[in-house]
Amino acid sequence: MQLPNKFSSIFKGTCHVTIDKCSVNSKIRFTDLMNILQALAGKHSDLGGMSYFDMQKNHQAWVLSSMRIEVENLPQWHETIEMETWIETLAGIKSIRDFEVFLNEKKIIGINSLWVCVNTEKTQTRSHFN
Repeated sequence: MQLPNKFSSIFKGTCHVTIDKCSVNSKIRFTDLMNILQALAGKHSDLGGMSYFDMQKNHQAWVLSSMRIEVENLPQWHETIEMETWIETLAGIKSIRDFEVFLNEKKIIGINSLWVCVNTEKTQTRSHFN
């Protein structure tokens, strides 16, 4: 597969932490941080020709399977974070994607994630109640 010219191996983004993304302690909630990072990965995939819509042409989708997260400090309300993501491995139906989050040029979060490509048309659902 040929990658588009606008695709780069490392994709960067920034996010201003707003109050609606924070807990009562003014620190960002993990779910909101993960949503922001998943959106960053989605934008990177768009540039690589592997967006949700590109994958759906073949009845496929990337599904986040697991994440290993190392946190030194969580960003808080009013802070602006810088984020980077890249694909460490892309082999068959599995992909390992890494993320780093920076605050004032200091790395505060590192994440390693496993994604799996699934067929969205031929999925089987089992019920133990049948």
